[in-house]
Amino acid sequence: MLLKEYFDDLTKAIESVDENELNNFIDIIRYHVKHKFPIVIFGNGGSSAISEHLSCDFMKCIRDSNSDLEPYVINLSSNVSTMTALSNDFSYEDAYAKQIEWMPFKHALIIAISSSGKSANIVKALEKSSERGYNSIGLVGFDGGEVKNKNLCNCLIHVKSNDYGIVEDSHHILMHYISKKLSKK
Repeated sequence: MLLKEYFDDLTKAIESVDENELNNFIDIIRYHVKHKFPIVIFGNGGSSAISEHLSCDFMKCIRDSNSDLEPYVINLSSNVSTMTALSNDFSYEDAYAKQIEWMPFKHALIIAISSSGKSANIVKALEKSSERGYNSIGLVGFDGGEVKNKNLCNCLIHVKSNDYGIVEDSHHILMHYISKKLSKK
């Protein structure tokens, strides 16, 4: 019985996503990849793991498919030494923002994943992205937090659920859907 309830909640959460925003997400990624702009991805905790998986799928699966896209992806969550050095020397809240501040790119697409949308380091990174003139996409859950309330993203994928597992599973499913769509010509 619990499994069916979980799947029902997961289905309801996926169905809460605005399909126009999802298509916009795909179009934004396609635009940035076609113009050879880097895609920069990050998240916290489970969302960091999702950002790692998304980085892998974008770099390998899309390039490995029959797609004409060749994404260049950077994951800010991946370098533990950089994360801990910046957290120690500045603050954990600045660990992603500093990396974005120091990026040498004139153009980039920032993808931030945060179940709550409230994580200070995600919010600061998106604010820094805006200052740099970078386009950004957010994946959030719950009420969308500051990421939604402050309109920090050009495109926002909001999963309307108050359950971390459901939000993270939804983000994971959406990530696979987006990768699959981008893998086709």
